[in-house]
Amino acid sequence: MNLFKKQKFSIRKFTVGTFSTVIATLAFITHTGHAAGLDEHSQLAQPKITESKNTENLNQHQPDAIKDSSKSESKTDDNTTLNREAVSETTEVPNKTQTTNSAENINSTEISDKDKDNNVDTNQPILENNKSNKDSKATTVHKRAKRDANDVTSNTQTQQDPMAINETNSGQVVNGNFTDTYNGAEIPTANTESAMDEASKIPGWKVVNSQQTQIPLVWGPKVLPSYTYITFDKTNNKIGAVLSKYSDNLSYGRPDNSVGPIYQDIDVTPGSELQFHYLGSSIGNISGFNSARMYIYDANNPSTLLYKGTPKTSNQAFGIFKGVFNVPENISRIRLQFESLVNVSHDTYNGHRLLKGPNNFGGGVVADVSVNTGAYLTVSAVQTEYQANSTSDSSPVVNAKLNVSIENKGHSSSNKTQYKVVLPEGVTFVSAENATGTFNEGTRELTLNINPIDTGTTRNISYTVSIPTTVPIKKDFNANLIYQTEGINMNRKNGSRDFSVQTPGDNNYLRYGGNNEFIITESDQRQGSTIAPTQSVTVNMYKDAINSKISEIETELGQVNQSNYSTEAWNNLQTALTSAKAVKNETDATPLTDRKNQAEINNLLLNLEKAKAKFDIDKAAKARESVINSNTEATTEEKQAALTKLQNKYNENKAEIDKLTISNDIAPLKESSISQINSINVTATKKAEAKQAIEAALTQRKVYIDGHYDATQEEKEVAMNKATEEANKAKALIDQATSNNDVDQAQTNGIDIINTIDAVVTKKANGKKAIEQAAEAKKALINQLSDATQEEKDAAIQRVTDEVRKADRLIDQSTTNDGVDEFQAHGISAISNIQPEIVKKSDAKQSIDIAVLNQKALVNNNNEATQEEKDVALAKIDEAAKQAKAAIDAATTNNSVDEATTNNTTIISGLLPDTVKKAAARKAIDDAATAKKEAINNTPNATEEEKVAAKAKVDDAVTTAKKAIDQATNNTGVDNAKTNGVEAINQVQPTVIKKDEAKAAIDKATEAKKAEIDQTPNATDEEKAMAKAKVDEAANNAKASIDQARNNNDVDNAKTNGVEAINHVQPTVVKKDEAKTAIDNAAQAKKAEINQTPNATEEEKAAAKAKVDEAANNAKASIDQARNNNDVDNAKTNGVEAINHVQPTVVKKDEAKTAIDNAAQAKKAEINQTPNATEEEKAAAKAKVDDAVTTAKKAIDQATNNTGVDNAKTNGVEAINHVQPTVVKKDEAKTAIDNAAQAKKAEINQTPNATEEEKAAAKAKVDEAANNAKASIDQARNNNDVDNAKTNGVEAINHVQPTVVKKDEAKTAIDNAAQAKKAEINQTPNATEEEKAAAKAKVDEAANNAKASIDQARNNNDVDNAKTNGVEAINHVQPTVVKKDEAKTAIDNAAQAKKAEINQTPNATEEEKAAAKAKVDEAVKIAKEKAIKHLMDIATKQKAKIDSNQFATDEEKSTAKHKIDQIINKAYAAIKKAKSNSEVNNIDDKYSKLISETNTIAKAIHDTLLKQIVEEKEVKLNNIKFNIVQSTEKVNEIQKEESKNKKEKVNYKLEVTKFNGSSQLPNTGVNMTSNVVPLTQLSLISGLFLLLISKRRKNAK
Repeated sequence: MNLFKKQKFSIRKFTVGTFSTVIATLAFITHTGHAAGLDEHSQLAQPKITESKNTENLNQHQPDAIKDSSKSESKTDDNTTLNREAVSETTEVPNKTQTTNSAENINSTEISDKDKDNNVDTNQPILENNKSNKDSKATTVHKRAKRDANDVTSNTQTQQDPMAINETNSGQVVNGNFTDTYNGAEIPTANTESAMDEASKIPGWKVVNSQQTQIPLVWGPKVLPSYTYITFDKTNNKIGAVLSKYSDNLSYGRPDNSVGPIYQDIDVTPGSELQFHYLGSSIGNISGFNSARMYIYDANNPSTLLYKGTPKTSNQAFGIFKGVFNVPENISRIRLQFESLVNVSHDTYNGHRLLKGPNNFGGGVVADVSVNTGAYLTVSAVQTEYQANSTSDSSPVVNAKLNVSIENKGHSSSNKTQYKVVLPEGVTFVSAENATGTFNEGTRELTLNINPIDTGTTRNISYTVSIPTTVPIKKDFNANLIYQTEGINMNRKNGSRDFSVQTPGDNNYLRYGGNNEFIITESDQRQGSTIAPTQSVTVNMYKDAINSKISEIETELGQVNQSNYSTEAWNNLQTALTSAKAVKNETDATPLTDRKNQAEINNLLLNLEKAKAKFDIDKAAKARESVINSNTEATTEEKQAALTKLQNKYNENKAEIDKLTISNDIAPLKESSISQINSINVTATKKAEAKQAIEAALTQRKVYIDGHYDATQEEKEVAMNKATEEANKAKALIDQATSNNDVDQAQTNGIDIINTIDAVVTKKANGKKAIEQAAEAKKALINQLSDATQEEKDAAIQRVTDEVRKADRLIDQSTTNDGVDEFQAHGISAISNIQPEIVKKSDAKQSIDIAVLNQKALVNNNNEATQEEKDVALAKIDEAAKQAKAAIDAATTNNSVDEATTNNTTIISGLLPDTVKKAAARKAIDDAATAKKEAINNTPNATEEEKVAAKAKVDDAVTTAKKAIDQATNNTGVDNAKTNGVEAINQVQPTVIKKDEAKAAIDKATEAKKAEIDQTPNATDEEKAMAKAKVDEAANNAKASIDQARNNNDVDNAKTNGVEAINHVQPTVVKKDEAKTAIDNAAQAKKAEINQTPNATEEEKAAAKAKVDEAANNAKASIDQARNNNDVDNAKTNGVEAINHVQPTVVKKDEAKTAIDNAAQAKKAEINQTPNATEEEKAAAKAKVDDAVTTAKKAIDQATNNTGVDNAKTNGVEAINHVQPTVVKKDEAKTAIDNAAQAKKAEINQTPNATEEEKAAAKAKVDEAANNAKASIDQARNNNDVDNAKTNGVEAINHVQPTVVKKDEAKTAIDNAAQAKKAEINQTPNATEEEKAAAKAKVDEAANNAKASIDQARNNNDVDNAKTNGVEAINHVQPTVVKKDEAKTAIDNAAQAKKAEINQTPNATEEEKAAAKAKVDEAVKIAKEKAIKHLMDIATKQKAKIDSNQFATDEEKSTAKHKIDQIINKAYAAIKKAKSNSEVNNIDDKYSKLISETNTIAKAIHDTLLKQIVEEKEVKLNNIKFNIVQSTEKVNEIQKEESKNKKEKVNYKLEVTKFNGSSQLPNTGVNMTSNVVPLTQLSLISGLFLLLISKRRKNAK
């Protein structure tokens, strides 16, 4: 944190230079023994503060009082609100991990979500109960040295809780709610609103003089304007007492003497603590301008004033005052008095006067008064002894939850309640319930901040801690409870107070504090303190796994047979089991020091699991040995080879089990070991190979036999069975053989015999021969047939040949004797059934018959032929058929038959009837139709459509006649149809009617129109006769058009046009209409004239125009009654004259303007009476009145109707009445301040890389600057002062800039961690460059991810988490070193395989095998030489590093190098004993790491030392700044010294390592000289402290 910007102190000028003082102080605080003495005043750098999660940080709701304290401090030296020496030992200065770190809210903390329902906005840490800042002892508060975390006395107090006195309440206020009616007081209600009660009727309360005769009471909700969002406790409808009354509203000066201050005397306990509570308000005033001032007097000596204060309303209408007051030791009775704050009334602010009676205007109001003793809390614990059981064998910690109950036995709610617990070493804070926890790792103190506890209630809280589980341990938790009574501190003139803090979720109250105007004796607010019962937690190790394993093994041992295991395996398991049962046998009575720690338990479990795994492997090995020995297929040599392999694998598996260090690896290795053992078996191959050879020979011979395609299956099976029989004989001889030679002889003989066996093939040849004999016999029979032609014989013989081929093919395909017999019999049968086919001539004759039938059907279906014509054709067809068949019979060859058939079929197809009868009839019909249509075309008066219709009838007659002809079946029928058709055509005639019908329609329309003309109203006979003549003319024209029409359409058009022309004829009637038009024109002109009448309203114009309409209507009525033109002319002339005589009446606007003038005159008179308004403001207001008058009159002039005039008048009067003098300068200035603050906060919110806390700190400065600016604006007397205050305020706000350092520091830490990790990776033994590069890439990835998380973090906690997680991720990166190990393992595997191969070499002697294996071992020897060379290289490099270490002495370097030599010797001996590359590799890795770590540990200690020293120097430098930097002229000089000091840090680090004295630096363990600090420096430091103390005393005064 930036102490230069956050903390404000001053230091008296002194002669010693600041730089010299700083250097002396640095030297002083780095020496042991002096740091603790400086703790009280310099506030040594606080260790990291950890806070509980899932709790709400309500620092954002800090009361304005806390913020305001810095403002008061900066204004006057004697107005300091919070001296730094008031901070007690139990209060730590928050460091950068807390939400805020400014001096203004040093006491802030969080409030748990579970207690939000308390109407309190803060829960601040407690200040030590110093009696007075004037007391010199305040500067010598207990100087805290480093405290033992387990020291019970370090956080408890032995004295009784000073708040215990509060368990008994003091005397009570009588009738504090003003609702007592015992003396006849009238209590107002919502309806009555107020009551003007006599003073004597209000029980408990008295007036200060006899002139006060009334104590008016008001109903709370009516005190304020109805439109304000704030309500005066509408839920409870409180009653308030009015403290002043006036004869006029807003009347400054002397109030009415009948109403005034009221008081009440109360018995109290001397030296006790009281909480005062009341509601204050001002009737009708929403800005809290006038409220209630409170006085406290010595009731036994009323002239002695103990306290006077006024509420700080912060421009709010009212609120709750709650304060805490220390009663002086010599006071036993107090007088509590209230009076109005300002002599002025606002009773009619909202247009409604509240107090009853004439000239009664109320002022300040007080309500809901109470006085009680303070809070008194006690703490109890239902449970003091807790057990915490570790949850796993690897869990580093276990959580324990401790519970306590806190009861408030006092009579006021508590505030700033803290339960403080000193956590034992190693214990860390996790979370809290019903409280918010903050843990200081340096002091080991956990502070649980608790929301206010109401009187008579109990609050159960709990906190969870994390305790290490590495060893059995019991931790004691000692705690004490500190608290205060809720309320502002009334005991200091500038004590802490709450300003305008509205209770969240409650609009009924606004809390505001008080301006303590006078306090007879200043003191701090009391702090309660009580010791909590000691609670303890015993941590038990995790034993579930080992106990479960013990039970599992014991159960299994009870069920197994010991003979199935080796004695060694059985005894080893029993030994491990006995050792493990020592853990199971531990009880609560076992001393903690005698119990096994977790590492020991885990090791015992590991050993037990290893023993059990080897036990199970032993069982598998014994079982496998029995299986090998029982193998009857193997020789003795083969069994012995298998048993040797089994023993080697068993020993190897046990060794692998012994190497394991992780329990989870045991089961997989055991299972794989058992699987490997179970896979070992006797390799017996000789007899099997011989039998395989016999079987192969048998298979090959069977394939040969099966390849005889001409053999049946039965023939093959006989041969194969014989071969199988010989093979079985050979296998039996092999099984009986006792030597390889016997096996080989039996194998050779068997194969020879098998290869001589073959199939005997005869069946298929015999079958084919029988088929051939049957075919020859059938061919002889065919050739002897006389009816068949040669072609038909040849076809039959060919079919015989085909059947022979088919039978031979099927016999060849047969695989059995039965198949051959079946196909032989089937072939002979098929051949015997073949006969020649004789069908040629019969087929030809059948074709002739078919042709005859088809042609006859064609003749019979010819509709065009008559029956007589068909009969002639059918006779010709029969004759042609007879001739065709005769030609077929005469043919002797197939071609002759085909030719006769084709020729005669063609002749028959050409025979058809000769059709002429129907065609002649049709021609006669067509001739008759042509003649008829010609006659129709010559018909006179017929339209085209009528002619077309007649010709269509002719066509219909033609169609009917031809259809009858077509349907006739003989000549007679055709003749009849022709005759009938001609007659029907000749009878057709056209119908002529279209034009006659059209003319008739014309005549009908003419008649109707003339009748209509006769009914025309107002028309004369002459006008009617003229119209009828026009009708006759239209009718004649229409008929002429009809006569000339050629078709129906022309006729219709002529008819339609004629009817329309007739209907369009209308008589002309114009005389009366012209007269009425003249009347309308005159009326319209008159109305236009009326509309132009100046100053006339619409209504006045409308009245005049109504008269015009009346005259016009009368004139038109006279015209309608006229019978001749003369009468019409007279009526028209009279009407026009009557219209022209109409005139409008104009008065509305003048009356409205008069009303505006009257309102303006009254308003100006009212403005002249406005209190507080200057002449300029009055003039400005009256100018506004004049403007309103002008606007109103202009609106009246522009109004077009009475409503518009009335509205303009009303709006004008209202505008005039609404004019008020405007006083806005300060409000505008404050708005500018608010806008600047809002803009600056928005700018702060956009600050890149700033955390929420850094933004919040900057915005707090903005709020402070804004509040200071507004205060200056309030104090300004003129516009110039207001402008200056506004300008200065805006500049101060704009100068605020957030301090952004958090994320950069975190990223630097990430870079440092990454750099360190990469250096560590570079030193990894046995790692290749690629493996190192891969690991460093992971480091870069972790660093980049961490920086990305830091960039995304929103607050300090998120940044710290991102940094911590990033560093951890970087530190967790380890290079994967496998390349060299895999290569060496491959060498070992190859060597082992090669040796096994050598052991199996046939005919090799033991000496030859040994020689070969020696060559294999040569590779191991080379690996050993390489390993030794590698270790020597590492040793050489490490020694060079040791020699280059400028911080180590020659003796230290020599010791380190000697240690490396010892490691090399041990490694050399181990490598010589190694038998494989794998062992060499393990040894190389182990000792390479030991060599590399030599001096690495020392360097780590050295780096830690340097880091601690540098951090302590920086911390102490910051604390020097904390205490000495306030005067602005010193800041630059201090910063220069700081810069110079940073340059000297490197030299300082080098100097520290050279100290060789007997003393030790704090927390480092590095010896230093005891005479580091010269006497002169010690003197300078002492002088500095004396100056600081002197300055603070002055500030305290």
